[in-house]
Amino acid sequence: MERLLKADGASVDALVAVHAADLAPNGHTHLVIAKELEAVGRAGEALEWAERGLREAESDRGPDDELVTFVCERYTRGGRVADVVAIRRNLLSARPSSAAYRHLRTAARAADAWEGSERAGALEVLKAAALPDSRHRYCGSALVDALMDDADLDAAWQAAATDTQTGGSGWPRPTGSATGDRRADRLPALDRAPAQADR
Repeated sequence: MERLLKADGASVDALVAVHAADLAPNGHTHLVIAKELEAVGRAGEALEWAERGLREAESDRGPDDELVTFVCERYTRGGRVADVVAIRRNLLSARPSSAAYRHLRTAARAADAWEGSERAGALEVLKAAALPDSRHRYCGSALVDALMDDADLDAAWQAAATDTQTGGSGWPRPTGSATGDRRADRLPALDRAPAQADR
């Protein structure tokens, strides 16, 4: 239907109406509409549709990643860095992961708000997600990844030990004693490349 309308020279409003009749639960259709509107210079309406997509996302996996990026980029261009932090903080709470942690860290650093309560709050989210009774329980590796990525090796070692003691399977159980830099040698090597992009 979209191709037919475009071939027939339909207005962007007609295209929006077609997409709006069947909105994807993760907000991806809202993103398609936003891009159509932005392409014809209607940036304000485009952002409104994208924001609506974030609010209305019902997917278990949360809003579409491209939609999140679209909104965050427009907010950043408009100097709304605090709003970007809020989005990234909410996504970390909804879907705790080391990737979500890195996105929040990037946004918070841009807003000069990372060190202190923002980082502490983000780590608390990952710690809670690693608990045995958490609905997000998979293992504590996201917390360990985040701490290692922050070069907080003592805390990473402690988190890895706690995870294995509480039944996690993501990390080997520490044995013997280790101090200082030797602790890092006994944690599994991580592919750190993705994390470098936000520095």
